[in-house]
Amino acid sequence: MTRGECREIIVRCIKEIVGNDDLPSQIEDDYNLIKAGVVDSLKFVKLVLLIEDKCGIKLELEKLSNEEFGTVRGFIMLLAKGIE
Repeated sequence: MTRGECREIIVRCIKEIVGNDDLPSQIEDDYNLIKAGVVDSLKFVKLVLLIEDKCGIKLELEKLSNEEFGTVRGFIMLLAKGIE
């Protein structure tokens, strides 16, 4: 799976959990879902579980730095590592 394909899956999952109304029109890789207030802890867990379910892998959140945690880029990195 390419980085672009990983990103597409993640953005689709974000939109499914959050809905389009609470998101910017263009979601950048450094967009932090937690700091922006679009996900709370429950939605974050739902998002992680949805990505894991759609991709058939376990995301290792503990491997992210504080700066990457909750960002689109962080999810892309985890997904790419999980499917290597």
